[in-house]
Amino acid sequence: MELLPHKTLSIHLIDENFLFTDDFRDKYSWKKKYRVSFYPSVDKFLSDIKGKPALYKGNNIIVLAINLARPDKNAATRQINMCAKLMPGVHIIDICHKKELDNGVATLRNDNVIHIVNNENTVLRIDNAIKWILAKINLEVKGRNYKIILYLFLTTLFISSAIFIFSRVS
Repeated sequence: MELLPHKTLSIHLIDENFLFTDDFRDKYSWKKKYRVSFYPSVDKFLSDIKGKPALYKGNNIIVLAINLARPDKNAATRQINMCAKLMPGVHIIDICHKKELDNGVATLRNDNVIHIVNNENTVLRIDNAIKWILAKINLEVKGRNYKIILYLFLTTLFISSAIFIFSRVS
């Protein structure tokens, strides 16, 4: 059962070294529920966001594969903060070195940021992270729908019991 039938999940891959571009193109481009876009740098992605902000509303995932040749925790943190500032509510998957995780990242999942170590299982872990984010979004939608249905049920029950009581009294 698809809970997001009219919304597509936008996946933005920012891959400086073009390590994951072919895998993403093979895995996600042909599916209708994903809209995949590829960027060679964060600057190109940010200029596209500033140029067409209406296209980037809705459910977005940014996969950051930057600075893989040179581990720099501060540069990745700046890029994550910039993307989160321009697109509130975006989910970010950061592909980083083992050294970066050891040195400063406290948790692997922190709010809307997921850190994944760059190794031979990276593509599988990215796929699992995307599925986890999609499940989280669907759970939020189910919760909202449940609250609306509960409110309508209780309102109907209250009105019907009031009508029944007033019809008995008069």
